[in-house]
Amino acid sequence: KTAYEIPKRDWSSDVCSSDLPELTHEEQVFHLSAVLQVEAGSLQVAVSAGPSWFTVRQPLVTSVSFTDEFPYDSATFTRAATGVTEVKKPGAHVGADVAYYLTRNIGVGGSLQLAQVSIGLPIATRTIDVDAGGATFGAGLRLRF
Repeated sequence: KTAYEIPKRDWSSDVCSSDLPELTHEEQVFHLSAVLQVEAGSLQVAVSAGPSWFTVRQPLVTSVSFTDEFPYDSATFTRAATGVTEVKKPGAHVGADVAYYLTRNIGVGGSLQLAQVSIGLPIATRTIDVDAGGATFGAGLRLRF
């Protein structure tokens, strides 16, 4: 809870999100995987796991400028300053891949990979916790040479 409160009012004519620069969250990750693969006839199953290295870039609003006048029942927001924070942290991933071969060289398959890490983004005098990673799913035609 903040030490001050802004009274209810119609904010539709004030600063809106289109007045701010685009704040785009970016994640990059590198995986190193150990894979166990099993084949049974036309079916091929693989499971994988290993460490991941995450880089998260997050623009954040660092300060807000406003003006107010007596009797202090309204405020006019004039500017929101932003800055980009980049944090690198190790995490982990697991995955599975299943393929069914219709012929010796042609098949269909799908894969699922889960990667996750919790990253603390420093801003001013505190840290904002952000979860990075998530699920990745793929499916398609498999060609074996």
